Amino acid sequence: PIYISFCGHAILGDDTFIVEDASMHQDFADNPLVAGDPNIRFYAGAPLHAPGGARVGTLSIIDRQPRRLSGQDQNVLRDLANCVEMELAATAIREREHLLQEITDATPGLVAYWDRNLVCKFANRSYMDWFGRRPEELIGTTLPELLGPELFKLNEPYVRGALSGAAQQFERTLRKTDGTTGYTWAHYVPDRRSGIVHGFFVLVTDITPLKIAENKV
Repeated sequence: PIYISFCGHAILGDDTFIVEDASMHQDFADNPLVAGDPNIRFYAGAPLHAPGGARVGTLSIIDRQPRRLSGQDQNVLRDLANCVEMELAATAIREREHLLQEITDATPGLVAYWDRNLVCKFANRSYMDWFGRRPEELIGTTLPELLGPELFKLNEPYVRGALSGAAQQFERTLRKTDGTTGYTWAHYVPDRRSGIVHGFFVLVTDITPLKIAENKV
């Protein structure tokens, strides 16, 4: 229960919470965790924070014998807590990336992101299928490598426009990997943060059925 928990005290602080000998401590001497099993004498706990700053737990050391932590030992405990917090942040990022991938994979259009160096950082399943690339073949490749020199030359004015901060819209005829001709309507949306364009989002609609229908009229 939190009302007898040592961690309940540690999680409220901003620094390492240390009890060198709980049996001699005015706040813990009669604590049931001290007076009985597991007979705690020493406790040191560092608070853990989620990426948003919420207090979510502690990294703790407990012993049945009284102890003293040197300044170096306290630094090691804090460093270990920092490592746990970094793993919590990495887990949150992986979960967000997974959710983003699931959402965009369910989108009928093609979605991708290219940074300022024209390196692909993200692509949904439709985008990869269109170009016949697996994730490991597409993520990290450059846009000129993906499109080839001729098609990239046609798209380059729109790429430069997006990187200058202006949204772009255009229609394009593309040769698919299976040899068939496809028609797309593309949007290049600048990724502007703090007044700086870091790359651009690619949102493409496959309008091949519509164009085929138009051509038959």
